[in-house]
Amino acid sequence: MRSPYREVPCPPVFNSIEKMCMAFSSEATIGAGTVLSIQDVDRLNGIGAQMVVSPDCNPEVIRTTKSVGMLSYPGVQTATECISAIRAGA
Repeated sequence: MRSPYREVPCPPVFNSIEKMCMAFSSEATIGAGTVLSIQDVDRLNGIGAQMVVSPDCNPEVIRTTKSVGMLSYPGVQTATECISAIRAGA
């Protein structure tokens, strides 16, 4: 289950994601979409999210996501972006 939010996420979105994690993490993979920064990855990890969906192939976001044990789903379109995502750990 992915909860989308915009570039500037508001606290209620994180509250909603945290509630979903507490209620359904044993039944579903909970995460957030449009994650653009490592700060958001850290915050999502802190509330129990299990995955990150990004609109781009940001190696920092991918590495941070993987380093805390979360799933990373970066947006890629070209073969170069695919290889870059794989090399970053996605």
